[in-house]
Amino acid sequence: MSARRPVATLLALLLPTLLTPLLLAGPAHAGVADVTCPAGTDTVTYSPGVTLTPASIAITDTQNLGACVSSDPTITNGTTITSFTAVRSCLNLGAAGAGNLTITWNNASTSTLSLNFVTNTIGGSVVSTGTGSVIAGKFAGDAAVIVYTGPVVNLLDCVGSGITSRTGTVSLALTSL
Repeated sequence: MSARRPVATLLALLLPTLLTPLLLAGPAHAGVADVTCPAGTDTVTYSPGVTLTPASIAITDTQNLGACVSSDPTITNGTTITSFTAVRSCLNLGAAGAGNLTITWNNASTSTLSLNFVTNTIGGSVVSTGTGSVIAGKFAGDAAVIVYTGPVVNLLDCVGSGITSRTGTVSLALTSL
């Protein structure tokens, strides 16, 4: 059984990455992809550290959207930095609900997205998917899908001072309607 565990872990980590392009592509008549960024990183910091006890936590989420392909050839990557305070515990780290996200592209233009998030645990990964639209800036009016994938929390890390940061992947697609 232990020989199967590494394979299962590898599949759990790779499956969201492999499926994301299929999920983001949609049907052939859906529109034209203005931007796809399949290979980004997502780093979240927590202060104070997140423990098993729910508490008000200052959260900073930094996303580096990389390897972007765009209808605007000057866009190759983008960055978002979101800071907020929320009640979290190690049993409730995922994003759920609605919110806005502003991307600053490498050519200094911006896109503001309005998104609704759903978070699920799939295998050994926590997957948060945000769907919505670009409400301002570059690509305004486009449909938007962003997918964050990270490892499930090891509850032993929640003892003492708790978890102060997590790293995962992020992918993005903006599609004209």
